[in-house]
Amino acid sequence: MRGALLAVFLDFLASQLAGVGKISRGWAFAIVVAGIFLLLAVAGWIAVPHVADQITDLVHSLPQPIKRLQSYEWGRAALRYARMCWPLS
Repeated sequence: MRGALLAVFLDFLASQLAGVGKISRGWAFAIVVAGIFLLLAVAGWIAVPHVADQITDLVHSLPQPIKRLQSYEWGRAALRYARMCWPLS
């Protein structure tokens, strides 16, 4: 279903561009798809460094909350359960 919605959306954009730009529908479709890929690439190029920094901060800050969690009985039980459900090896 999502594929059909995407196709309708791309077709709409291509038909609008073909009407305004006086180009064939095929070229308009190619330009629309290339433009969307370009926008996604730029968004990824901008967002990835920030996300990577946040993941690094999270990884570095996790040991302290885990130590604090281990000081409670319910926290130790929760960690045992987590290790059982998602083993590291």
